[in-house]
Amino acid sequence: MTPWRQRWTVVAAALATVTLSGCALTGTVHVDAERLDVDVTFAQFPGPSCVGGPEALVFERVGSEPGTGTSTCRLHGTIDRAGAAEDEAQFLSILAPVTERALLFLIPSTYIGLPGNDNLTAIDLTVTFAGDVETVSAGGTASGPVAHITDAAAVRAQGVTVVAARQPRLPITLMAGGIGLAAGLLIAWASLVVHRRRVARPDPPDADGDPLAPLPGPVQERPVDAPPPEDPDVWRPGP
Repeated sequence: MTPWRQRWTVVAAALATVTLSGCALTGTVHVDAERLDVDVTFAQFPGPSCVGGPEALVFERVGSEPGTGTSTCRLHGTIDRAGAAEDEAQFLSILAPVTERALLFLIPSTYIGLPGNDNLTAIDLTVTFAGDVETVSAGGTASGPVAHITDAAAVRAQGVTVVAARQPRLPITLMAGGIGLAAGLLIAWASLVVHRRRVARPDPPDADGDPLAPLPGPVQERPVDAPPPEDPDVWRPGP
């Protein structure tokens, strides 16, 4: 077994709460497409020291249980996916893989089917994602981008699986506003095209072939010519 897998086996066993007498697991994990943030605490971790995990994470002893030979350990730190070392990349591929459209958080069942896993007494683990949670295994609940794992019995039975969207969902109000803006721009563009076509179209010619020019002012009726005056000699008596 390679050194990184030896270290990961220790951490995975802790995450899966195997062989931990009366263990309680608490803390938070954040998963997105760029990084993994971990800050969890294991009460009654077996042994006097806390070792394991990739170099980017700190696994340290923060307390002990007198007379039990166990320690309280904290695992915390950040692993960036870009430029991750080999052991870090392997850790991510097991615990927090990412696909083209989804983010996942897994405690594999292979690390749970070991003797002693029935000693998990409590778990309070919050896992957050960039997008909304789509699926959470028994033992957890989901609200938006947050999964809350609290059922120790379910975790003992089948581990933890959480699937979330890779990207956050756009708010409905923002989507509606974007659709309205696009519709408004489309209407304005169509109106501009119609206006330009009307301006470019020539006026129809009149009967003489000349374009009809608009009258400069209000239309006035043409005056009727007065009849010519009658010849007064017509009414003059004859000789």
